[in-house]
Amino acid sequence: MKNLIYPGVCRLHDVYMTEAYAYLVMELVAGRELFELVKESQELSEARARNIFSQLVTAVQYLHSMGTIHNDLKLENVLINEDDDITLIDFGHASRIDNASFKPGIPTLEYVAPELLVFGEFTEKVCSLFSSLFTRTHLNILLFLQSDIWSLGIVLYIMVLGYFPFHGTDESIRKQIIESKPKFTRDKIGKDCRDLIKRMLCKDPKERITMEEVKNHPWFLQGLAHYTEPEAEQQQQQSE
Repeated sequence: MKNLIYPGVCRLHDVYMTEAYAYLVMELVAGRELFELVKESQELSEARARNIFSQLVTAVQYLHSMGTIHNDLKLENVLINEDDDITLIDFGHASRIDNASFKPGIPTLEYVAPELLVFGEFTEKVCSLFSSLFTRTHLNILLFLQSDIWSLGIVLYIMVLGYFPFHGTDESIRKQIIESKPKFTRDKIGKDCRDLIKRMLCKDPKERITMEEVKNHPWFLQGLAHYTEPEAEQQQQQSE
């Protein structure tokens, strides 16, 4: 994580190890959880949600460009300050894309993509089933990069509508995620916003919108104040 240096991503400065503990020296970030803001506001305007969402997308895109999957994107893992600048935190479930031994868990059920529920812990049996078509790294890219997209879709849905698309008991939520489409019971969000959310919450990860398609979607393009190319930022850091 020490190599992840990007605006909107909480930086790990150092790690100190003892026989019993590991101590992480993290960046000090001011602000509160995005969850608290949405709870207080009930829902956010599309303009404000777009500003926050665009920052979050660029942060996650940077992680992906560095070969890292967050795997626990949710409102509680986004800190926001008084200027609506965000910082992505909590990399306890993150992994390298090329980590062949990585087995995803279910960090926060309400945000988990359906393919992770279907594949469970992603056993070696599943790997062998697809071994003739994909390498393990290719499967990680297909499943886990796209699962971050799903979680971002859940975050956007909650920001603009003020409630979770899937709710109830854990068993009910699992069933809804796998079988049901999210409902839009309020007409206050525009068709572009609704279209983006639907495409991000596509059940099939192969058909789900990609990160590149998200940032080129009409709704996203209406507000680019915080948008910068991760590759350009990365090159700038390397040259310094």
